[in-house]
Amino acid sequence: MKHANIAALCAVALPAILASAAASDAPFPFREPNYDEEKVAPYTLEDPLSFAYGRRVEEPADWPERRREILGVFARASQGRLSRPPRHLAHWAAPRLRPAQRGARAFRP
Repeated sequence: MKHANIAALCAVALPAILASAAASDAPFPFREPNYDEEKVAPYTLEDPLSFAYGRRVEEPADWPERRREILGVFARASQGRLSRPPRHLAHWAAPRLRPAQRGARAFRP
């Protein structure tokens, strides 16, 4: 009975989905690339030698700290923020099954 319902749904929905896909000029996630510099929105880059809190990098010893800060900004902008792991993580071990219990044939001599 379930297979008949799925087949009926596919018979109705599939032509509509294919027709809407054929009507569009390009696949959904594709966007035409921009090669014209005039169309780029204005933007400003941060000063690489200023910390987020305003202090300037004045000595070479300050650079590793500023570098970590820049890499953190880049990571958050490109990959997002990691969520915290759950406080209480429960886990369980799957029971060990004999081959016959996993669906294998049981042969007896």
